[in-house]
Amino acid sequence: MARKSRYWMKEYSWKATFTDESFDFDKVAFKKTLDEKLYEFSKTLNPRELYIFKNRMRSEAPVTLKNIGIVYEVCRERIREIKVRIDRRLRHFLSKAGICEV
Repeated sequence: MARKSRYWMKEYSWKATFTDESFDFDKVAFKKTLDEKLYEFSKTLNPRELYIFKNRMRSEAPVTLKNIGIVYEVCRERIREIKVRIDRRLRHFLSKAGICEV
């Protein structure tokens, strides 16, 4: 019979986990709301803008402007212009939603 590790034998108090002072419900709620609003915003973008938004602006390892330009056969300056336009639209969208101020 396999022996259970001590980790699994511990009794956990979920109440203690959620009442811990380091756990901030406001931050979790804000992040959830922000993620929902960003998803709504992404539905307003055309396919090229959506690719730039996901792979350049929301990515942990953003794709370079040059590589995005190669995909769409445009120069990196054009991709930068589209990114600036997306930034402007995103700020407006989030300010209308009450998430941030412009």
